[in-house]
Amino acid sequence: MLLLFTVLLLLQVGHNAWAMTGQWLYQIVLLQAWLPTADPFAFNGPAWSISVEFYLYVLFGLILWASGRFQRWAFALVLLGCSACVYLQADFVGSGGFRGITCFFLGALAYHGFDVIHRWQIGRVLGSVIEVLLLIALYVVITAQYPMKSFFAAWAFAVAIIGFAFEGGMISRVLRQAWWVNLGKWSFSIYLTHYAVVHLIQAGFETFFPQWHRVGNGLVYLSSGSAWGDNLLGLAILALVLWLSRWSYHAIELRGIRWGKQVLARA
Repeated sequence: MLLLFTVLLLLQVGHNAWAMTGQWLYQIVLLQAWLPTADPFAFNGPAWSISVEFYLYVLFGLILWASGRFQRWAFALVLLGCSACVYLQADFVGSGGFRGITCFFLGALAYHGFDVIHRWQIGRVLGSVIEVLLLIALYVVITAQYPMKSFFAAWAFAVAIIGFAFEGGMISRVLRQAWWVNLGKWSFSIYLTHYAVVHLIQAGFETFFPQWHRVGNGLVYLSSGSAWGDNLLGLAILALVLWLSRWSYHAIELRGIRWGKQVLARA
């Protein structure tokens, strides 16, 4: 995706190749979300979080190696430090790297939490009630306005993940259907390809159907002037993203995983 965006930006009038070089180097080594001089959205915008993830995996491995059987305490200590920074309103708490550290190790603790209680027996009725209540709670957490929203929302999602991990309710039963499972498998590809699809479609409409290309309230968007037309366009874009992501999952992701295992086997 980085190579695709590199070509697209070079073809786009007004982009200087030399000016792009510095940001490109940040992108290729996945440092775009960590360094203050880097622009996380210079190329494929959503990849900023992959930048965060990559080095969190390195940090996670180092903590596992150093903490031995005290892993849970190490995770809790990291999370406690992050919570203290949020409470003290440190300047960096809004950065992608900091939010990644907080959420990542909160997730690690959530895993250990479920590992402790996973033997609990939850019937289908109780499981369904819990799942519905969790979804309602998440809706409130997402839509309400309150201080330190992203921090507290992370805790709410951790609780919801633990609740849904039991897979005891009707919602979990629906989500186990093949279609939803496949969407989960394609989600990484959806995340990384949708930005390019939207970018190309927007550029195409700007060139060939300028009357659909609108700018307003600081937003750039497409509009046919008809609610039906806009809905059909949105569904068509969604279908295209899903089709492309299914292809990239099989052609790139799975092949990459097999290649990585072969390299490890030789080593």
